[in-house]
Amino acid sequence: MKIAWFTPFSRNTAIGKYSESVVIALKRYYGVDLFISEKKDLITTRLSKIYYKPDNVLSLLEHYDICIYNIGDDFEYNTAIFDVVRQRPGLIIIHDLNRFNSNIIESIHPYSLGFVVHSSEYESKIKSVYAGSVCIIPPIYDNEGNDYSEKLYEFIQSVNFLKPLYSLTDLISQELIFMGVSSDMRIYETISNEIDLLFRDSNLRKGIGY
Repeated sequence: MKIAWFTPFSRNTAIGKYSESVVIALKRYYGVDLFISEKKDLITTRLSKIYYKPDNVLSLLEHYDICIYNIGDDFEYNTAIFDVVRQRPGLIIIHDLNRFNSNIIESIHPYSLGFVVHSSEYESKIKSVYAGSVCIIPPIYDNEGNDYSEKLYEFIQSVNFLKPLYSLTDLISQELIFMGVSSDMRIYETISNEIDLLFRDSNLRKGIGY
């Protein structure tokens, strides 16, 4: 599997340092490339970097199986990522939700295949507007990249498994809009919830918790 890992990567943002640590560990399982929109003051790394602009990104993503988007509370470093999420749904990792504008969550959750958050407080805020899968993985600290990546690996596997099913709910949602019932999202949310519950039940039987 190939992952497109979208992240701020400036030396001025903690998310860049987090991304480098996690991606190094994730490369044990997957092919992972960093997708970066900035070109100045970047963290020095040997990891593969791909520079993109939102208007050319889809052609760059043709050979990737899933996109993972890291979103923080600094609009300057996240504008390009917001634009890409709306073009190519993926897994979204939320950082610093305690200061994060909840309107942004509401604007991007329809494009999410799943959310990763750092606490149960974050989870409850996401689930107040989002019907899909939310995985809690505590914040990464020094020398915990491998443990964090193992938990993230399990969640990526589940999200990738569910992608075709969520695509089906998207098609159903589009049909509802075409039929003039776009204001009623209960059918879409019910299907998404049922998919999520089915997979959670399966994972509980396997001893995997989300």
